[in-house]
Amino acid sequence: MTRKERVNTSPEQKLEYAKMMVESGYTNKQIMEISGASESASFY
Repeated sequence: MTRKERVNTSPEQKLEYAKMMVESGYTNKQIMEISGASESASFY
């Protein structure tokens, strides 16, 4: 099994993703796809 490369998300990026969820109605799954994060990652 190959590991996925770790995605480092800055505080600014996290804030932008949160804004996308609140203002534009993106789902957590859509944000994960956009950011490249895995399901085990937490944006909270």
